[in-house]
Amino acid sequence: MTAVRRLRLAEALAAVTVLAMLLGWADEPESVRGLQDSEGQLVLLTSVVAIVLVRLGNRAAWIAAGFATAVSWRAIVQLGGDAGWGLRLAVLTATAATATLVWHMVAEVRENAPD
Repeated sequence: MTAVRRLRLAEALAAVTVLAMLLGWADEPESVRGLQDSEGQLVLLTSVVAIVLVRLGNRAAWIAAGFATAVSWRAIVQLGGDAGWGLRLAVLTATAATATLVWHMVAEVRENAPD
C-alpha cells in the first residue's frame, strides 16, 4: 500500500470516529451520546486533531489517534457489556486509525533508511 493510501485510510477512519460520537454510548433507551459526555468530546477533539496533523504531514498524528483510542477503550471497559454502537464503532475505528498511522510511520522510516 502506498504512503498516500495509508494516510487517506487513517483520515477516513478518524473521520468515522468523529461521526461515531453522534451515536449512543450505551444500550439504554435514554443513553448519552458521545458528544454529551466529556470523554466523547475528548475523543472527538483528538480525532479531529489527528485528521489535521495527517493533512499537515506531521508524524505525530499517531499520538492524537492513540489518545482517542485510549480514551474510547477506557470508556468501553467502564461500561462493560452495556456499550452502545457509537462507542463500539469509535473503539474499532480509532484503533485501526492508530495502527495505520504507526504502520505508515514505520514504513516511511524504512523507505528513508540508508542502505
